[in-house]
Amino acid sequence: MSGASAEHAKVQPTKLMMHVASGWAKARGNSTIHLGGGVGGGSDSLFHFKVGFSPLLHPFNTLRMVIDEREYRRLVQVRDPRLDSDDRRGYFPLYRNP
Repeated sequence: MSGASAEHAKVQPTKLMMHVASGWAKARGNSTIHLGGGVGGGSDSLFHFKVGFSPLLHPFNTLRMVIDEREYRRLVQVRDPRLDSDDRRGYFPLYRNP
């Protein structure tokens, strides 16, 4: 839900956000907005939501970089001691895993 709470889902704030973003991009002279992919670049519900705006697909890359390894490991352990802080394949940053 793009950060919207369940109680606000009925008014669909994401649609307003996309409307404002598309108006902003158009005013700048942009012809496209790249929404990215799903979580970790996967083909999940987030990806399918984004594809609903346009059938056009473009390749993209992401970078998963940790600047402070010690603090990152601490935050991951606080979140869930069973998580492997070296695993950068799925949800990132891992300490924000839902």
